[in-house]
Amino acid sequence: MGAALSQAVHWPFSKSQGNEECSIDTWAAKVITTSGDFELHNQLEERKLASAMGYPASKKLWRHSLTAELENEGYLSTKGSPSEHRVENIIQSALWPLRMFLRINGIIPYIYDDEKMEYRMNWCSLSGIHTLITAFYMTCLMVTTTIGVIRMVTTRELANQSGDQDKDQQAIKLTGVILLSECLINAWAQTINVIYAGKRLCKHLNRWNCFCVAAEVDPIKGLRKKVLCQIFFVAMVSITIFIMTVISQPKIVLLVLDGVAEGMLIIPKDWFLLSPVLLKFIRVMTCLVCLHIFAIFKGSLFSFTTNCHMLKNGFSSWNAQLTNAIEDIWRRRGRPRGRLGLLVQSHYHLVKMVRETERIFGPMLQCYYASTIVILCTELYLLAYRIGSQEFAADGVITTALLTLQTTVVFVQVSLAAAAVQETAEDSLDILRRGIPFDASDRDKFNKEELTTSLTGPTINISGGKYFTINRPFIITVMSAVITYFIVMIQFMQPGSKSETQQSLNDTAETNVTTA
Repeated sequence: MGAALSQAVHWPFSKSQGNEECSIDTWAAKVITTSGDFELHNQLEERKLASAMGYPASKKLWRHSLTAELENEGYLSTKGSPSEHRVENIIQSALWPLRMFLRINGIIPYIYDDEKMEYRMNWCSLSGIHTLITAFYMTCLMVTTTIGVIRMVTTRELANQSGDQDKDQQAIKLTGVILLSECLINAWAQTINVIYAGKRLCKHLNRWNCFCVAAEVDPIKGLRKKVLCQIFFVAMVSITIFIMTVISQPKIVLLVLDGVAEGMLIIPKDWFLLSPVLLKFIRVMTCLVCLHIFAIFKGSLFSFTTNCHMLKNGFSSWNAQLTNAIEDIWRRRGRPRGRLGLLVQSHYHLVKMVRETERIFGPMLQCYYASTIVILCTELYLLAYRIGSQEFAADGVITTALLTLQTTVVFVQVSLAAAAVQETAEDSLDILRRGIPFDASDRDKFNKEELTTSLTGPTINISGGKYFTINRPFIITVMSAVITYFIVMIQFMQPGSKSETQQSLNDTAETNVTTA
């Protein structure tokens, strides 16, 4: 059978015969189609995956191994050296809007090399130089903010104010500085993390391109739409705040900008009194600095959520392949047809990419969640302060409420994106519970046991440096703590709380005097 098949599907590899070199897997696919040996097809697919992902042997070794297997079956008629594969940039179309957004803000130091068809770091490129300038600029802002906050606290400007209105304004300025300082810490940490983990991120993106080709998964399904929605969200918030700055309304935004100019940019107070034009210019430039910090902060978070969506889609595609593979085994009982061996390797690489995502974004997640709780509490404090203030202003309350809402929305979105990875990965166990027939091939039974071991191992999830796991219970825990804080602050900041307390003290004093 092997000799007849060799003559029937002769596939030349030599250029000397006037034919171009062709890939061995293209040739083998034709041989397999002719012979109907689907077990060999599965072995070929597994080796393609191992080659694309670099696991564990080189392409040359697995090609020789495949050639030996084909010779043993009597399928190989000629020998040669197949041409190399070039993996296309499959994820580029979905990630292009986010890459442009990050490049504009100066936090994307890598480029895509069209010749080598891979992502790589290039510090001499415009994007690399822009990233280094952004890192230096953020570091300078960290220094000036530290100096400004220390100066605001040590001078005790809030205690030195005579009127209640002046104290309220100074308190709002200080709260705004604290709020923007926390955003600045996140933006600075994320910029440094991009520089530190840039090479690892390039390898991660290249691995995604190879994995898409080798395992036939679709990680970018619906991804472009989500990326555009995220960018639209940041753009709308930024445009709204900029318009408020230009029209000088509401007053709370101007007070926060003045506080940031004094506390973070260390602009002397005397400059605010020189002319209205200079004051407007200072506020507009301060607003642009704040919006840049905001864009870097949110852009890095969206880069993380994009990776989470790709992982979720990868596990969804893998689950669909597992369902089809098990169904195929049941339909073709007694004949080797399953693709479980390929799924074992592809699942291993999916888990490996989850762990790599944790390593790349772990420091950023720790900084983000630690500061977000403080940011939410600060914004809720400012909201409660505006509600309980004697000079209640509806526009100030609405503006503060909207800021708190956008922080909450981003927090929930980031957390749900990370939690969806664990939820989708856990669906695989439900699919595998169906099992395979008793008379399935030994290879399918062995691969099924390997899958069972892999799926019942440690939970596949996204964590913040192993300190906490991001899932739905984690979201509920954080939100319940923040809401409790807000309720307590509202109770302490009611307009009549101070007068009622003072009145009760006076009544107690009068009672004591009368008794005496």
